[in-house]
Amino acid sequence: MKTVPRCVQAYGCVQFECLIYSATWLQKFEGQQVTLRYNPSNIVTLLVYSVEKNNQASVFLGTVKARDLDEERLSLKEWKATKQKIRSGGKAIDQSSILSERLALNEFAQEKIKTLKQRRASEQKRINRKLNQSKVIELFPEEKETAVVLERETDAPELSEQSAFNLVSEPKQQCVKPIPTIAYDWNQIMEENW
Repeated sequence: MKTVPRCVQAYGCVQFECLIYSATWLQKFEGQQVTLRYNPSNIVTLLVYSVEKNNQASVFLGTVKARDLDEERLSLKEWKATKQKIRSGGKAIDQSSILSERLALNEFAQEKIKTLKQRRASEQKRINRKLNQSKVIELFPEEKETAVVLERETDAPELSEQSAFNLVSEPKQQCVKPIPTIAYDWNQIMEENW
């Protein structure tokens, strides 16, 4: 972790990288020097240590959290990029402009997540429609009139190109009705591939 010396300001506040960190327990150290230790991959929470005196090790005092950040994680690199974007836009950097920039970035990220979810949902619906096509075979189809089938006949082998089609009617097939059974356990029927 990297260290930075800071002076505790009024109301137990410490400033680091244009962010204000505060804690109620830090009020009793007002006006004193402290050392802040931070992880560059997450600067939302900082560790506060006392300053080393007479070659004695510093003492851990507690943790402080950024006052106006709603995020749980924010890297130092992202934070500097956000500040640079605000500066290049010509706006004054203060807590409200930084907060509005972070909120706009979060809204953009949420919008991207929604479109991704919508694409996934539509693809899943398409797959389900394809997979959930019914494989039920109708055992007792409605009785229709005899089916008409076209049959190709040839008069002679030398007249193979000339062919005539005759209409032939097929006789109706008799369906045997199965004995009705009562299913008490649907899962057992599915296991038996019924």
